[in-house]
Amino acid sequence: MDKLEPLDAAGELERLLWIVRMLREHCAWTAELDHDALTSFLIEEAYEAVEVIETKQLGETFAAELSDVLFQVVLHAQLAAEDGRFDFAKIAHLLAAKMVRRNPHVFTSCGELLPPEKLDALDVPAIATQWEHIKRAEKHQAADTAGARNSEQPATQSVTGPALATAQLMVARAQRAGEATPDTAGLRFTEADELADHLLAVVAAAEQAGLDAEQCLRTRLRSVDTFQ
Repeated sequence: MDKLEPLDAAGELERLLWIVRMLREHCAWTAELDHDALTSFLIEEAYEAVEVIETKQLGETFAAELSDVLFQVVLHAQLAAEDGRFDFAKIAHLLAAKMVRRNPHVFTSCGELLPPEKLDALDVPAIATQWEHIKRAEKHQAADTAGARNSEQPATQSVTGPALATAQLMVARAQRAGEATPDTAGLRFTEADELADHLLAVVAAAEQAGLDAEQCLRTRLRSVDTFQ
C-alpha cells in the first residue's frame, strides 16, 4: 500500500470552499445552477461512487468519486449561503451534533469522549439497535414539534431513493430495532445469482401484468409504518 500523502485537511477544505465561491461568481455555467438543476448530478455522482465500491476500485479512483460527491455537497451549501439560509459550516455542525446524539456509547452529551472505562461497552448489534431507537425518537419528536401528526391524516413513509434499496434499508432497520419484518415463508436464497434471477422474474411478471415494479414498491413503502 502506498504511503498516504500528508495533506492539510482544513486547508484543503478551505481552498475548495473558496474555489466553489469563485466559480459561482465568475463561471457563467456554474452561476446558472440551482438546487433543482443539480439533483440529477447528485444522484449520478452517488451511484458512481457505489460502482467503484462494488468493483473494488478503492484507491485513487474511489477518492476521485468521493470528491465528486463532496463537490455536490459544497455547491449546494454555497447556493444556500447565497440565499442566507445556511452554509457548509452549518452542515458540518449538524452532522457532528447528530453523531454525538446517536452514539452515546462513545460521546458524552457535551460531545466529549467518554472515559476509557466506559468505552467499548456495547457490541455491534446493541449499537445498531440503539442507533435506530434514537433515530426514531428524534423523528417522532420532530414530527410532534412540527404538528405533522394528527388522527385525520396519518404520516406516510418517505421514499427518497430507489424502491428496492429503500425497502432493504427499511427492513434492515426494523430488524436492528427488533421489530417485525415481512413474512419470508417459502423464500430462501443461498446464492446471489439465485436471488437476482428471482428478482428478474418478479420484474418480468410485473411487465406482463402492465405494472411498474419500481412504482408499485415505492407506493407500498409509503404506506408502511411498521411491517406488523
